[in-house]
Amino acid sequence: MGLRSAGQLRRLGEVLSGGALLLDVRTGLEYGIAHLPGAVHVPLRKLWFQGRTLPDPTQPIVVYCASGTRSLLAAFILRRLGCTAVHDLGPMRNLSRVIIPDKTPIAAPQDAPPQDTQ
Repeated sequence: MGLRSAGQLRRLGEVLSGGALLLDVRTGLEYGIAHLPGAVHVPLRKLWFQGRTLPDPTQPIVVYCASGTRSLLAAFILRRLGCTAVHDLGPMRNLSRVIIPDKTPIAAPQDAPPQDTQ
């Protein structure tokens, strides 16, 4: 899972440069360790309920996870909820392969700030 063709990666680049919502469907722990810049976090297990609150079902959404399995399921759920422009990035590592039309470099995943353990 998670392999994308050059054409798919080019299309994802166009969608992302057009202001799509970047949706991370991994667990809170995974998101806390690292996530893509600008990503909104909704764990897959909560997507059915929280996905119903998306303001615009026509807004492009690019969904990702760690391996591609959860993003595939999330894309299916979002389409069932009426979202019409859902794109599955697959694993977050695929972002480094996305082709942005204006050749803007893609940022690496953000590390979460250190948590205060006291």
